[in-house]
Amino acid sequence: MIIKKNSIIVAILSSSIIAVVFVLTIIGFYIYINWKEDNNKRQYYDALRELNAKLYEKYVLVHSIIIKIDEQELFKDKPIVEGKITNKSSKRITSLKLEISILDNNNQVLYHDSFYPLRKKSYFDVISDETGNYLSSNDTISFKHLLANCPNEIEANLRMKTQFAKEKKTESINFNYEIEEMTVE
Repeated sequence: MIIKKNSIIVAILSSSIIAVVFVLTIIGFYIYINWKEDNNKRQYYDALRELNAKLYEKYVLVHSIIIKIDEQELFKDKPIVEGKITNKSSKRITSLKLEISILDNNNQVLYHDSFYPLRKKSYFDVISDETGNYLSSNDTISFKHLLANCPNEIEANLRMKTQFAKEKKTESINFNYEIEEMTVE
């Protein structure tokens, strides 16, 4: 039985394609396994930070927190939130994520944001990704955070309160904050 030349070419070509697909499948499976492992590790650490926040929130005081229009150089005429954080635990806090919400009178969310007040904010994140400060036991740190993409309604309300403090208005905004994540040593 004589095998034709075209049949040999087809057999070699199809075998090569099958081999390439097999190798690419193994490579893809290896990449998927590594991605899944990294994803599981990240989920584990996120859950651990959330658990730490719930366990240590009674030892961390967030106080003197206000929303206002800034008058300083960096955020001049922009809405900001500023306040202080005090660590009353015996542990050192290396990371803390604070979640803020601005609500109307009907408790509908007008603005929501999360940020890390202990992190040194670099406005050139491509160049530097510093994790920043830590909060020692019985220590206090001040923070200031820009409310980026703040709705005009909130900004107008804040401006009215700073410029026309004597004028009373029936509409008001409510402010809630919560410690979302925390890492301690």
